[in-house]
Amino acid sequence: MIDERLTSSTFPVVELETCEVRLSREWSYPGRCLVIPTEQYRDIHEVDGETYLLMMGEVRFVSGVLARLYKADKMNVASFGNMGPWLHWHIIPRTEGDAGWPGTPWENPETPFEAPEETLADHADRISWALLDAEFDEADEDEDEDVTRA
Repeated sequence: MIDERLTSSTFPVVELETCEVRLSREWSYPGRCLVIPTEQYRDIHEVDGETYLLMMGEVRFVSGVLARLYKADKMNVASFGNMGPWLHWHIIPRTEGDAGWPGTPWENPETPFEAPEETLADHADRISWALLDAEFDEADEDEDEDVTRA
């Protein structure tokens, strides 16, 4: 079970092959998600090579979907894990003029505020559908490539 410090500050979105996607309750940066491995690792070097490639593919996939969904000017992707011993990534859609632009989300934070449950549920639903849609688009592209190679 994922560390309670990570789950209590987030709202569930979807579980992928190696990671769970959770939406941050703190709403200074709408769409901010955590991608959390379902298996506990303290640091990235503890992850075997095959699992690492799968995880980073999921981080990349989620980042791309969030960038499109939230019309981001820039995506911030970071992994710290200093507060708890569970490897995870913060994936944050950024737009020029947002709460901390152009600094990091950890610099000069405005007064943080939590999104209402219904807002979180609505955005989690949108993200999960966007991830599913993008997954099908990638599958269609793979099938198209196979057809053109034949």
